[in-house]
Formats: sequence, C-alpha cells, structure tokens
Amino acid sequence: MFVRIGVDIGGTFTDFVVYDGGSIQRLKRRSTSVRPEEGLIEGIKELLNSFDRLSAFEIVHGTTVGTNAILEGKGAKTALFTTKGFEDVLEIGRQNRRSLYKLGPSKVPCLIPRHLRFGVPERVTKEGEVIEAIDLSAVDTLIDKLKEEQVESVAVSFLFSFANPIHEKKIGLFLRQKGYQVSLSHEILSEYREYERTSTTVLNAMIGPVISRYLEGALKSLYQWIASRFGHRLLSHCRRKSFFRIMQSNGGILSVDGIRKKPLLTILSGPAGGVCAAAAVARSCGLERVVTLDMGGTSTDVSFFVGEEMDRTTEGEIGGYAFGSSILSIKSIAAGGGSIVRVDAGGALRVGPQSAGSDPGPICYGKGECLTVTDAHLILGRLLDTFFLGGQLRLDRQRTWQLFEQFCQQKMAEYIQKEGGIEKGVIGLAQGILDITNLQMAKAIELMTVSKGLDPRDFSLMVYGGAGGLHGCDLAEALGIPLIVVPRDPGLFCSLGVLLSDVVKDYSFSCIRSLEAFEEEEIESFFRKLEREAKKDLEEEGIPSSRQLFSRYIDLRYKGQSFEISLPYSTRLEREFHQKHEERFGYCDWSRTIETVTFRLKAVGVIDKMTFPRYPILGETPRPEALIGTMPVYFQKKQWPTSFYLREKLEGGNRIVGPAIIVEYSATSVVNPGFEATVDCYGNLFISKRT
Repeated sequence: MFVRIGVDIGGTFTDFVVYDGGSIQRLKRRSTSVRPEEGLIEGIKELLNSFDRLSAFEIVHGTTVGTNAILEGKGAKTALFTTKGFEDVLEIGRQNRRSLYKLGPSKVPCLIPRHLRFGVPERVTKEGEVIEAIDLSAVDTLIDKLKEEQVESVAVSFLFSFANPIHEKKIGLFLRQKGYQVSLSHEILSEYREYERTSTTVLNAMIGPVISRYLEGALKSLYQWIASRFGHRLLSHCRRKSFFRIMQSNGGILSVDGIRKKPLLTILSGPAGGVCAAAAVARSCGLERVVTLDMGGTSTDVSFFVGEEMDRTTEGEIGGYAFGSSILSIKSIAAGGGSIVRVDAGGALRVGPQSAGSDPGPICYGKGECLTVTDAHLILGRLLDTFFLGGQLRLDRQRTWQLFEQFCQQKMAEYIQKEGGIEKGVIGLAQGILDITNLQMAKAIELMTVSKGLDPRDFSLMVYGGAGGLHGCDLAEALGIPLIVVPRDPGLFCSLGVLLSDVVKDYSFSCIRSLEAFEEEEIESFFRKLEREAKKDLEEEGIPSSRQLFSRYIDLRYKGQSFEISLPYSTRLEREFHQKHEERFGYCDWSRTIETVTFRLKAVGVIDKMTFPRYPILGETPRPEALIGTMPVYFQKKQWPTSFYLREKLEGGNRIVGPAIIVEYSATSVVNPGFEATVDCYGNLFISKRT
C-alpha cells in the first residue's frame, strides 16, 4: 500500500492528514516548540502504526523552522562578502518608514554586524563586462578571521552579478573548498536591486545550517523507525526516492535536496498550503474569486485568488527584513485563537500580538492564565467543552469564567458597573474581544483586496484553520461579502493543502530595457535559457518531461517608475500592461515608454494528487442523529437558543438555519442569526444571509 502524509507544523498545533488512495485519516497534536521534529516524528509514527504493511509512503510538510530562526534571531552566524565599497548596503536598506507618523521610528538590527561584512576588490558593469577581476588573495587573508569568529555560513552578493556571475562562482568554489556553506546571490535571486538581492541571500545563508540540521535530525529518526517497524526493504526505497518533501512559500513542494540549496523557500510556507487547498476546493465548486482566511491558534493569514491565478508577490518581508523570492501573496496578522487579551495604559482593550501558544495555551485548556480569543468563544457558548478535538481535550468552562470575572474586577470595574453587574460584564468583555479580533481581520482583508483595486464584495470568503469558521459570518457581514465557504476538515486544511500541491520552481533574470526595443526572438531566447535550467531541476526532482509545465511572465513598468507589474507573456503585452496599470492604480498613460525589468519562469512538475470525494444530494432536513442538542449562545450580548450539529453526520443538500453551531474534530463553525448554511456535494458548508 502507498500512502501520502501531509503535515503542517503551526505555533499551537501540528496537523496530520494521511491519504491511502481512498480514505483520509486525521490527527491533531500539540506542537513541540523546542524540538519541532519530535512532534513531527511522533505524529507520523502514531498514524503509520495503524498500517500492517506499506510498499511506500511520502511525507510532505510545511515547516516554521526557518521562519522562527529569523524571527527569534537564532540563525547561523553568517559573514557577507560583497563588492568593495558596498559593505553597508545591507544596513542602509531602502530608508522606508514603517510607521509614517511615529516621531522616533525604530529600525530592525542589521542582519550581519559590520565586522563580518567584507569588501572584495572586483567590479562588473551593469551589462556584465568585467572591469576589475576578483582578487581571491584578499579573501584568503580573511579565512582566519572567519574561523576566529566561528562563522558557519557565508553569503556572497556582488554588484551586477545577475548580469555576469563569474566572480561569485569563483569565490563560491574557493569558500566551499574551505568547508563553508555558501549562498551566492545569482543562484538565490538573479535580479537587480542590490539591497533586496543581498538581504535575500543573507537570509538564505543564515537559515541554511538551521534547516539542514532539522532535516538531518528528522530523516535520521525516520530512517531508524522505518527500519525497525517495516524493515530494510522499505527503508532502501525511501533512501532512493524523494519520499520527504517540503512545502514552499510559492505554493509548490520540493525535495530535501532542493530545499538544502534554497532553504529560504520554506519561509512562510505553512500558510501557502492552505491557499493551495482553497484553490482546489474553489475549482471543484466553480468559485472564481475567493478571499482566503486561515485563523489558527497564533495568527491569521489572508490571501486571495481570481480564477486559476493565485496572487503572487516578489516583495516578501519577515521580521522587517526584505526578501525577493516569488511567493504567494499572504498577509499575516497576530490574531489567532490563542491571542492574549490585555488592557493598555490608556484603558483600552487590546487583543494580541502575544499568543498563549500551545504551552500554556488558553485558560480553557487547563494551564493558561491569560484571557484569549478561544476563551471568549467558550464564555459565549460557541464551543462545546466536551467535544473539543473530538473529545480528546476537555475545556474548563468554570475556570475560564472565574478568570474572566477576576480580569473584569481588577481592570474593568467601571465597565462592570456600566453593564449592570459582573455577569453582563463578563459577556460584554467576551463580545468585545471578538469585535476587536474581527476588526483586525477585516482590515487585513481590505488591505489585500482594496489596495489592489479589488472590491471584497465581489469575492467569496473561504474560512479555515481551527478558528476560521467561528468568525466567518461576522467578517462577511462587516465587509458585505455574499458567501462564506467552510471546507471539510478546516482545522487540518493546510496539511491537506500540501497533498494538493505540485512541485514548483521559480526562475528569474533581470534585463532593463524598453519593451519596443526587443525582438521577439531575443525574448524567446531568454525564456528558453530559463526553461533549460528548469527542465534539469525538475528531472532531478523525479518529474518526467511529459509532466513539466512552464509559465512565462515579464515584470513591466513605465520608464522612470520604481515599481513593476508582473504579467503573463503574450503578444498583447503592451495593451495588457496599460489595462492592468489602470486597474491597480487608477490611471494609465499610453504615451509613456514601457520598460522590461525582470523575465520570470514558473516551472511546475505535476504529480498525482488526491481528489475530493462526491456525496449524493439528499434532503434539506438533517438526520436526527446529526443534531447534538439545543443550548443558549450569546450573539452581540443577546442570548439565543442555538442548535448544535455534528458535521460528520450532515449530508449533501442539508440546510441549517442560524443561529447554529456545527462542530467537528478539527474546528467549529458558527452560523449567525439571520444566516443559513447548506451542504454541497463535496461536504463543504456554504453560508449566506437569509433572503
């Protein structure tokens, strides 16, 4: 038997999905933040122990190891070699003000301290002509310095190396012979803009050793267990095949060897799995324009797509540091089920950015002491304390209420008096927590859509993650979105998404020139060069030529602009650019010269993926066994008798009138008063306002 395992390691829970070609098994475990590979291995063992025999299996997972290393400042000690005279590019940056009206704007620390940034005598022109050959003797004199400083990894970023990488190749070979892990900018990001290229290369170098250690530790433990549980034949098969793949932030997956070359591709990879799953669900349901909202325990991630095109960007940022890799456009905010509630110095209620995480977690998990969004839902009656995670975790309602009362008495005495007593004060506090959280998420959705000339009212809202379904109706009402979609297994959606992803690699090459100056054959030659490189890489990933797909894009701008619009390559490029510019910025100028900036290639290796099972459409009335019972739930501080349903007992065609709560193993979904939900043939919930 062949099985595929999808894993998503989040800040609060680690989610597992196993697909054996016919059925799906699910598992949700608390994340192990100190050694994430331990939680990964233990979950895989628990799931695979149910199989007596296996012919082969594949693991695909999104990891936050690289992301956390950057955010926590725990990357490998790294040195930077750059063109002499440009040692401070990394520190100067772009001079953008993150807080426009802040009198004393803060700046993130430079990724590499000044004493580890070295200038090398060499120079190449923007056309790629060598005007000063590299002096490797100057590099050789610095080796003792690197050893003295215990440098583990080296980044190399020379000026105009994207036009001619000969000097980077020479120094890269020299340093690798000395035993260092080396990241070369022309291999990591072969584009102009030296700051973004340097920052991207440095980030890649910093997390390279961290990712390598994580992968080596995970693979070593897996190999030992596979040999003892299933025998050496399966172990030999796993060693030969790319059985362990990693999710990338561009929406594709890649083998361990591919990730070792470019570990930065793992940054923000977890949320990308959810967007890929959402796109697959949308295709099956015939939805063209979808905003996605993934609300987990620590954060909420927002993205969107129109048709087959998921929104992508090359202007990534993590912890205040820029990186230029092609990634899915995802806006992350610190608003999750575990976001901690506090009162600021001015007496205003705040939610986040700190999170209770998996340990101690929310109050209702039994150990936490701080109020969280999850606790507020429990106070309002929206969570079943006996059915959380299918009954694996019993929520402590009494303790949660006591700590809410204590919070109100200590920090909100005037509010209690205004509301008319402690009970109303607690309910009002819980509702206020949800209102603030909804406002933060609504702003994130507006930022993703309105800033790009799109109206959220023209989209459907797909909510997932363990907490997404709790907020869908509130967000749709606030933004005027007509339809909410809650897919099956929403709390495991990102782990499902990695099993719905293909192998994807991105390639780029910068060439700044007037569009009209190009002959079609010259543009073809650029793309053919990128395709040759892509074909070689996909073959190394085990993808035959019959399953290789290539998409061509060009970044364009009006001459004199400092920003670009990326468009699919076509013979109508000029017209399409003017139209897109007007859609995005409200104007276009047909008289202005259009420049090319970067040629891009997206290479896809199509792999066999799971499909969504279809169910028969039956009657509107749910089966009696689907109804758990009716209990009081608060909506906007008013108590409503609310029906609770077990989602696994619902059938296609069932119609549920709000207020209602639909519970399942991985999540809970709320149907507000005035809304109704229907179940489609794939088991998805479609929620809309009653007419």
